[in-house]
Parts: sequence; structure tokens; C-alpha cells
Amino acid sequence: MTSQSEQVQHNVLFEFRDDVSQEQIDNLFSTIFQFKTENKIPGIVSICYGPHDSPEGLNQGFNYGMTMIFENRQARDNYIPHPEHKKVVDMILPLLKNGTNSIIVVDWFLKENNQV
Repeated sequence: MTSQSEQVQHNVLFEFRDDVSQEQIDNLFSTIFQFKTENKIPGIVSICYGPHDSPEGLNQGFNYGMTMIFENRQARDNYIPHPEHKKVVDMILPLLKNGTNSIIVVDWFLKENNQV
């Protein structure tokens, strides 16, 4: 059972189109960083992102990833319908290779027994 006080790790994988520039990607993530740096969306503990860089070859075309940590379930649940989040979704969709088939979102709770 999860507690309302447990942090939530929000993981997103992106498959950006080949013609999307680094400037477009940097602009996108700069806007996402403003959720926290300008306190546009409360309850975000941290945000990180980066390009795929594994030699395993198992990324299935997904070429960027992002992780956000939320203070708790309520903060994550408030983020999803937030107008600032919706603006970024509108920025992301045209950059994706195959629309919503080019994004994966997986969340889990950070508990004492699932992290070291």
C-alpha cells in the first residue's frame, strides 16, 4: 500500500523526429525546467533529462528521457491537468516521430524498499 507522503518518480521517454533540432529540444526542456525554477507547478522536487546514450541498443527508437520527482501523489495528480503542463504537451506532440506512439510515461512511488 502506498502512502500519500511517498514521492513519485515520473519517467518519460521520447522519440523525437530526426529533423528536430537540438535548439528545439533545449527550448522544450528549458520550458519544462521552469515548472520548478519559476515555481509554475508546485510539488516538483527535481527534473532531469538527457539524450539516449546506452550501447545496448534496446531503446527501440526512443532518443530522449526525462525524470521528474514529485513530493507525493497529490502533487503528481495536480501536475497532469495543470495548464502549464498542457502547454508543454502541445509543444511536444509536433516534435514526436509518431505522435502519442512516440512517448512512454511510467510512474512509480519511491519507497524504502525499492531504492538504495
